[in-house]
Amino acid sequence: MGFKVNYRGLEVTCETPEDVDALADRARSKGAQKEAIQRFPRLPLLERHGDVKRLVGELGQQQKTLLRQLVDRGKLSDADIRQLLSLGNNKALAGVLTGISKRAKRAGISGTVLEKTSKRNGTGERHYQYTISSRFFEDVKEGLHM
Repeated sequence: MGFKVNYRGLEVTCETPEDVDALADRARSKGAQKEAIQRFPRLPLLERHGDVKRLVGELGQQQKTLLRQLVDRGKLSDADIRQLLSLGNNKALAGVLTGISKRAKRAGISGTVLEKTSKRNGTGERHYQYTISSRFFEDVKEGLHM
C-alpha cells in the first residue's frame, strides 16, 4: 500500500514512509535554498552619480567602446553601433545593452544610463537612436577617463 502525497500541486504516491520523508526533506531543502538566496545581501543603493564612474570601470570592452563613441558623437543609431562593434543583428546588440543596464541595476543606480528613441523610416522599418542620459553623461565621461 502506498502513501498519497500532494507535492507542489501534484499527487505523488510513495511506497514507503522513507520515500515520504525523502520528499519532505527535498521540499524543505528547496525552501531553505530560496530563503538563503532572499537573505543574500544586496549591494547598497548608490546615492551619488560618482558611483557611475565605478560602474563604467567594471564594464566589458564592447560596452566601454559603445559608451566612448556615445560620448564623442552624442547619438548613435542601432546600425551604427552594430557596425562599430561588429555585431550581426539587434539581438547581439541587445546583449551589449543589457549588460550595461543589468550592472547599473545591480549597483543600485536608479534611472537609465542609456536612452533609446525609435523612429520609422519611409518604408516602415523601425530604427533606434541611443544616447547617454544627460543625468549621467559627465560621470560616464569621467569613468572613461575622457
